[in-house]
Amino acid sequence: MRIFITALCTDFIRADNLISLGLAPEDETLPSAYIEITDVDKSECSKYVTENVLPMLDHEKFGLVREQAAAVVQAWFARLPYRARDSLTICVDHLSSWEALILLLDKKIPLSMNLEPFDIRRDVATRAVIAAAKGKHDSAWMIKCAQQKYTAAFNSFMVDLGVTRSHALFDVMACRYGYLSAVRWLTANT
Repeated sequence: MRIFITALCTDFIRADNLISLGLAPEDETLPSAYIEITDVDKSECSKYVTENVLPMLDHEKFGLVREQAAAVVQAWFARLPYRARDSLTICVDHLSSWEALILLLDKKIPLSMNLEPFDIRRDVATRAVIAAAKGKHDSAWMIKCAQQKYTAAFNSFMVDLGVTRSHALFDVMACRYGYLSAVRWLTANT
């Protein structure tokens, strides 16, 4: 089972200062999860985060202290309907999201979780190279087209929701949509 995640932190370098986390299963019929951390030092936020991420937060509805947030995320993973022999694959578009998740869970990850994140951007590029080898287009063209499909689907999802970037739940859902759209396009063009 693939789980897409997006973590927003006080800046783009420090995964230890998590502000919010969005989790979305590949299967869109399953519930997504979203948490916001209330006990983060906002004075450490970058200018971008202060101007674009913090105004999107709703601590009254989603805010939890870090320890509570970790428990909520662990409980969410435990409720996922997967069999013991299945593995949980964490899909990210930035490795800092993986690092933030591991730090939030204090390294107490579900037993069936793969210990290496699945980089969706690298996977799209790899699939494009494989598709090119099977077809009539060169790999550079296929990579460019697949990346454009991902970006167009991501942006379309955000426009359809009427939201902007910098909200972990909307970002993760758009990443899932963009990735699946690019994979469908590559499959159709192989």
